[in-house]
Amino acid sequence: MYGLKRQDDLQEKDRLQIEERLQVEQEKKKIRGRIINILFLLFSFCALMAFAFYVNRHIHIKALYMDDLYYFSFFREQDFFSFSFPIGQAVRFRPVYWALSYIEMVFVANDPNRYWYFNVVQNGLLAFFLCFFSWKASQGKKILSFFMGILFLSSHFAYYQIGQALGTLESLALGFSLITLYFLYQELNEEKHFKRNLVLSHLFFFLTVFTHERYIALLPILFVPLFFRRRVEKNTAVKTTLTGGNHAETEDRRTEQEKAEARGNEAGKEKKKEEKNIVFTSCILFLLPLAQAFLFYAIRKFAIGSFIPKGTGGTEVTESFKLTDALQNAFAEVYYIFGFQ
Repeated sequence: MYGLKRQDDLQEKDRLQIEERLQVEQEKKKIRGRIINILFLLFSFCALMAFAFYVNRHIHIKALYMDDLYYFSFFREQDFFSFSFPIGQAVRFRPVYWALSYIEMVFVANDPNRYWYFNVVQNGLLAFFLCFFSWKASQGKKILSFFMGILFLSSHFAYYQIGQALGTLESLALGFSLITLYFLYQELNEEKHFKRNLVLSHLFFFLTVFTHERYIALLPILFVPLFFRRRVEKNTAVKTTLTGGNHAETEDRRTEQEKAEARGNEAGKEKKKEEKNIVFTSCILFLLPLAQAFLFYAIRKFAIGSFIPKGTGGTEVTESFKLTDALQNAFAEVYYIFGFQ
């Protein structure tokens, strides 16, 4: 009897040592993984920034022209707040862009080619964030993510953001919209930080539309996580239950009564969690994007006296917009993605 008890104690000791060793190995593996990820992100940042300077090395800004010269003339005559918030004096209202543009002009001074450095750095940062976003969305596919950044920098659309001072406008608007999309993606995949991601997605969308008003067209995407979040939750819960059940079978031996009680407790917790989520995902969340739209148009009405954004080159959207042309252009852009011109 004593021998059997001693044998059981030795087996228990061996089991604990094995579990401890496995836990240490898992911790080491996690640390190695984190180090590799940090090195990858550091390499990607340096490589993409270097490629941004290399691919745009032949572009120079010798002088300001048209819109660039127009904005610079206001910079010479106005202070920061008058330039950034021209209440009742402008046909557009882009305070985020104008504020950052004013700061940029302070550093540029009388050397227009300094705009080139600002634009290249901004494009490099955009490419790196696109790489990071792709890496997160693809669950760690490093080569694919890195080449997403390379493709962005080598795109023939990128020159528009490099060869003029106004390129800052496009870079900022695109950057803020990508960050908005990133936090919307996190809303779907990080239930633990849903509130934080919700607030940040709306904050960066607000910055986006007051950088360039055309991005108000992205408003419907704010509803996407609210519609699909519950479905993602259910899929995650099923996976967790399956994994948890397999682990429980190997970890310990319980009687049928204990198992039934545990299942009842888990079901109760799941029900409470589901009820909490239903209350939180109420109609208030679906009103937030509408509140964003109301705030956007209300501020515009107060600042420039107009709800409807102006068209390009002094045109009115109401005069130049046709639904048939818009649909035709939309399909043309889709065809363009697949190589049809």
